[in-house]
Amino acid sequence: IMAILVFSGILKQSLLVELLIGVSPFFIFMISSSYMIGLLNAIDKYEFGAISPGIRAVINLVVIFLLFDKIGVWSIILGYIIGELFKNIYLLFIIFKHKIFYFSWKTQKNYSNYIFLFLKTMIFQNISLMIVGLKPVFDRFIGTFLAVGSVSLIEYSTKITDIPNTLISGSILVIFLTDWSKKIHHHDNADLKKDFKKYTAFILGLTGLIGLILYFFVPLIVEMIYPKLEAKLVISNLASIFLMSFPLYMLVNFYAKILVAAGLTKFIMYLAVIQQILHIIFNIILVYYFDIYGIAYASLLHAIASAIIFIFVINRKVIAVKEA
Repeated sequence: IMAILVFSGILKQSLLVELLIGVSPFFIFMISSSYMIGLLNAIDKYEFGAISPGIRAVINLVVIFLLFDKIGVWSIILGYIIGELFKNIYLLFIIFKHKIFYFSWKTQKNYSNYIFLFLKTMIFQNISLMIVGLKPVFDRFIGTFLAVGSVSLIEYSTKITDIPNTLISGSILVIFLTDWSKKIHHHDNADLKKDFKKYTAFILGLTGLIGLILYFFVPLIVEMIYPKLEAKLVISNLASIFLMSFPLYMLVNFYAKILVAAGLTKFIMYLAVIQQILHIIFNIILVYYFDIYGIAYASLLHAIASAIIFIFVINRKVIAVKEA
């Protein structure tokens, strides 16, 4: 659509527009790889889906390393596209190897009810994701009112947790969620509360350990990633504060998926609205006192509040109801 608008002269051509058009194939490959990971998870083959983001990351870095001097920022776009393409090829190979990819046509009673349920669930989830996605946008919006370069500093400092975030979300959380989903749908409700505590302790322990290791190596990591930047100390300080909220956001991510597994997608939307309202309030108050660091402190408070709210809702609406 953007390409048509540019060629017709309605949309002004710029580097940002060109990059958005250029990166569009990545989203097509990402949708197909997500579908294939879902197929593999459905037959308990979690390890292949967990490894696949690493394949994309390695190829992405290799392409950027080889082509950055020749084509500049376009090497990043090309790296993502080629990386996601190889990820698709790898997943497709695994799916054909396990003989789970085939086509069949079946008629089913009340088919329209399934379609309606699917569309309803999809709409609530997408709205929730859009609302949650406003958090980093609002952080950067607040940054525009601060000193010049604040938006870039926030962007640089939040990149430290991107790799562990991707790996954990695509592997461990999926395994826990699948186990939880099976118990809910098979009405195996005896140990839900015990499992909930076990998963919470494990996720907090693992992500806390990762966050602690990264915390001690933040200055070194910033020096390696951004060797030419002058504001390394500010980026390190911001990244250190953002890392404190990393374990809690991983926990909230898992809690949100628990509500999806329990069919409570409407609650996720309501909670997403509450989360963003709290986030805005925290930002406005803390930025006034702590300048750019207030954005990082607001994220920490936001993560704590979100985790508490989700724990309350899951205990009341999932565990208590299922046990009853």
